[in-house]
Amino acid sequence: MKRPLCVFTMLVAAAVLILIMIFPQDYYSDLPDRAHITQTGEVIGKELKTNSYSGEKELIVKMKLLDRDYHALAYLSPDYEPDIGQIIRVSGECRCFDSARNPGEFDSRSYYRTLKTAYRIKNAKVLGVGGDRDFIKEGMYDLKMSIENVMDSCMEPEDAGIMKAIVLGDKNELDDEIKDIYKRNGIIHIIAVSGLHISLIGLSLYKLLRKTSLWTLPSAIIAATVMYLYGVMCGMSTSAYRAILMFAVRLFADVIGRTYDMLSALSLSAMLLLLEQPLYITNSGFLLSFGAIIGIGYVLPAFPEFIRTGFLKPISASLAITTVTLPVYTSFYYTFPIFSVFLNLLILPLMGVLMLGALLCSAVGALFVPAGQLFGLIDHYILKWFLICCNTGDMLPFGTWYVGHSCAFQVAVYVIMLVAFVLIFQWEKEFGDVKKTEKVKKKGDAKKQENFKKNGDAKNNSREYAKGKGNDGVSDNRKLLMVRYVLLFIGMVVLCYRPSPELKITAVDVGQGVLLSTGTIQ
Repeated sequence: MKRPLCVFTMLVAAAVLILIMIFPQDYYSDLPDRAHITQTGEVIGKELKTNSYSGEKELIVKMKLLDRDYHALAYLSPDYEPDIGQIIRVSGECRCFDSARNPGEFDSRSYYRTLKTAYRIKNAKVLGVGGDRDFIKEGMYDLKMSIENVMDSCMEPEDAGIMKAIVLGDKNELDDEIKDIYKRNGIIHIIAVSGLHISLIGLSLYKLLRKTSLWTLPSAIIAATVMYLYGVMCGMSTSAYRAILMFAVRLFADVIGRTYDMLSALSLSAMLLLLEQPLYITNSGFLLSFGAIIGIGYVLPAFPEFIRTGFLKPISASLAITTVTLPVYTSFYYTFPIFSVFLNLLILPLMGVLMLGALLCSAVGALFVPAGQLFGLIDHYILKWFLICCNTGDMLPFGTWYVGHSCAFQVAVYVIMLVAFVLIFQWEKEFGDVKKTEKVKKKGDAKKQENFKKNGDAKNNSREYAKGKGNDGVSDNRKLLMVRYVLLFIGMVVLCYRPSPELKITAVDVGQGVLLSTGTIQ
């Protein structure tokens, strides 16, 4: 069996999802909202945030509650800042997270449950502190704050807020309007610390170390350690964890002289994350992050050749990612940015320059602010270009597809059809290789057999077999090709089908208001 880890991970993920749907877990917090509570826990993270109402700074401390398997967020005054790793006892007002009240609304309670966070403690006061600091995590937090201060000095406030989100994973100062326009145009992924960041920083560091004649093993250890510390500094989100683990597997494969398999590394990271928190399988960020890699490594090879190698090649990867992640959009967001496939072509090639500009700005600006400001100008104009692209996307007609909500049955049918689409392709490719080999052996043509061995890679074999050159199974192959596209089309129709009832009443929770719709009249 090829890639047994991938198959096992898929089965485990499906089983976890079914169990969660049949036996939904209770929320962690059973405390009444606005109750006065006192809790003790270990500080495992913190961030400084500006209150959107008062405009004042407040310190948000993430606590792992003692004798509990969940966390709480304590909102403290920045006058006193405990260190990461210390044990603190705080008292304040318990504020539970809100569930989604309207269709398509962000579900804070479900999101924080995935992060094992039960509730917030507002207006918290520290009653006691003990224990030792975690020097590594606290040191990375101090480094993060230093970099942010340099960015504030060398960049305009709006640019600094965006770059803090892109480079450091700190979205607290990201302008809501910028965040919304990025989301509408399908480029919100650029502000998530993910494989793009790890590839740009980690691989560059690894290649630089190798060019210094340092052995492979020490180079891999140093690069992997630096990327781990970078992930710790940025908060170690699911996308960052996935990217760092896949990066480490890639380096390890290089060390032992084995071929790196992207899908097996992806399966390993998914398995570890689900073991740590099964509810990740219901998190849109988790699904989008892993879906993007599945689209590139699993679905893209099954696309027709004219898409993968023809004039559509520049957008082929985006099309494959869209094919996999479309159910996530229909399940969580109810809309899909159509022009995101093309906007990413204008934006992603500049991400390397953007990241390099931010790193140089932070490093040089720490020594001499005016020099750092020059590098900050590079990022300023790149971000302006991003904004121009997004504004242009907003002006184009039919830029957003209001696809609506897909139920679990529709998503299941689509996923089954998509898996069948790829499996038939793989079986077809293997069958074509076998038939071609048998034909060459039967003829006993040594020259053809040598050419086959030389040029008989999977891509050429599948292309020759698809064309049916000298093959008795041409008609069967074309039938399979037709079946694949019909299955994918059926899955797309089922996923996006929205029956219109004669009468539909929707009560929107905005304080007041009822929406009545009958057919096309609202």
